[in-house]
Amino acid sequence: MRFGRLILATALTVVIGDFFHSALADAGSIQVTESFDGSVFPLEKLNQSGNAPTISNEHSRSGNGGSMKSYLNRLSSSRSNRTEATIKWTSQHPASSIGEHFWYGFSIFLPSSYVASPVWEIVAQWHDTPDSWTVGRKNPPLTISTTRGGVGGRWTIHDLWDAEPVAADGSFKIDGNKTWDLGPYETNKWTDWVVHVKWSYASDGILEVWKNGVKVVDYVGPNCYNDKIGPYFKMGIYKGWGDRINPADTVSERTIYHDDLRIARGPSATFNDVSPGKNVAAPAAPTGLVVR
Repeated sequence: MRFGRLILATALTVVIGDFFHSALADAGSIQVTESFDGSVFPLEKLNQSGNAPTISNEHSRSGNGGSMKSYLNRLSSSRSNRTEATIKWTSQHPASSIGEHFWYGFSIFLPSSYVASPVWEIVAQWHDTPDSWTVGRKNPPLTISTTRGGVGGRWTIHDLWDAEPVAADGSFKIDGNKTWDLGPYETNKWTDWVVHVKWSYASDGILEVWKNGVKVVDYVGPNCYNDKIGPYFKMGIYKGWGDRINPADTVSERTIYHDDLRIARGPSATFNDVSPGKNVAAPAAPTGLVVR
């Protein structure tokens, strides 16, 4: 399985534009905050990856009335495999750099219709930013998905890395990978995520993940590719439906909601800067971490 690596020019322009109304918060380390509580934005104002997400008042993490809704229908959607959004790079939120610390907070709501599916699906990803002169294609180095190895219904985090840059002819390799199986997902409730990453393809990388305030990943080591620019964040639904018929699946549509997005960068950023919800609690100690 391969997830398409976008071939980008020097400036990345795959954005969702004003949809996120990105804002620089008072704290210097916080770069983006979005609670999706505005009115529905017209599609002509949205830049998206695949189909356009919308703002919905069906579910809200903090009770303020809105969230980002991503709908995907394998048979009828314009793009059969993705409805995602990504943050616009601005002077307030410049591209990430290898060696930098980043904190990401967001919440995901899976409705009751989100039954287990054997075909892979990614609900949050940090996509590699290819060097402008390469023609290589790689999987995103870091993903949160709701499948693992053909088994649906499970929260899974997957990380890939490679210390060698992609060659001019597009050839590449993967140095290593890790997978964390976090167990079955629950529907009809919000699941809060906080991710702390120090992007690195060497031994000084850091990856920490909290699920509902409990640390579930605590890893030191390489976590991304040797690109000139670090990974960028995307969220929504990306599923292995590039073909509208094969492989066979138990479902033909997906709906998912994201809310309370916050991004902070730099050594002064903390868990509390990005944790979803109005009442932010300190992170709990890790319990029962399983790495495969």
